[in-house]
Amino acid sequence: MNDAQSPAPHAQAARAVDAPPAAGRARGAATARAGRLGSDRSAEAARTSPRRWLALGAVIFVLAGVCASLGVWQWNRHIARDARNAQVLAAYDQDAVTFATLYPAGGAYVAADQWRPVILAGRFVGDPVLVRNRPVGYGAGYHVMGIFELDDGRQVLVDRGYLSTQAPIDEVDPPAAPQGDYRIVARLRPAESADRRGVSGGQIYTFTPAQAASAAGLPDGDARVLEDVYVIAASGVSSALNDLQPIPRPETDSGPHVSYALQWWTFAAGFIAVYIVMFIREHRASAPSLDDVLGMADPATVHSTQARRGGGGRRHPGNDEDFEDQAITRQLNVPGNNARD
Repeated sequence: MNDAQSPAPHAQAARAVDAPPAAGRARGAATARAGRLGSDRSAEAARTSPRRWLALGAVIFVLAGVCASLGVWQWNRHIARDARNAQVLAAYDQDAVTFATLYPAGGAYVAADQWRPVILAGRFVGDPVLVRNRPVGYGAGYHVMGIFELDDGRQVLVDRGYLSTQAPIDEVDPPAAPQGDYRIVARLRPAESADRRGVSGGQIYTFTPAQAASAAGLPDGDARVLEDVYVIAASGVSSALNDLQPIPRPETDSGPHVSYALQWWTFAAGFIAVYIVMFIREHRASAPSLDDVLGMADPATVHSTQARRGGGGRRHPGNDEDFEDQAITRQLNVPGNNARD
């Protein structure tokens, strides 16, 4: 009789020893379920928050718009460069005509005549003028300008050539223009707008006839100065004046503007594509499958799929939480059953 009852204290001790670990596992499982539930709810809130996607979309489309605009800007530069090249090729090598043929008295500069060679007859007046910060391929130096008075009394700004030098402008002594009547061949160019820095001694910063006339020591506001055009000496003047370099022929390559435009447009499309891919990947997990829509899937599978997608806080039979509860119950019951046996 005593032998039959002796296992009971050992069984009770076994249950006492095993109970705390089992209870701890139960609490751990409950904590894990709570953590998953909170994570699923947070993920669901993030997926369904329209504010987040609107803010991200606004940033993406602003960036894409900026890139697209830069691409258009580069494309317009390409179009302008092509038009300039076409004008150079069409006009640069034409036969020279008299200045009065293209620019009669009382007339005005015509853009279609840009780069056309003209013949000027007259004489230089005033002092030489330097234009700084306008390199043309000869290294550091200055454009040497002069005012040329035509036989009809009008005065034209002439770019006589380029003076290559490393000396500061205050130490540069520009060569004087030839004296007496002279005949030169030059090419027409549109005058530039006046620089806000104005005239500084015998130097200017842009090809502006009125500022050049003032720097040359001529009366300000002289109506004889043609203010919408200047010319670049092609021959006769540059070779005759102290090694002045002739202004080189303008380049006629298309430049990199097309490739730059394509790069900016690629960036714009890439921003939009990234946004679309992110949106699809974010919402694909919460979208119902075809089996869900048609009702052809196994109910337990559907419930398990919905639980993984965060599709609600209700518990369905056959899901992972039920399996965990059953496993914990078995762990709690096993020591007691063994003790009773």
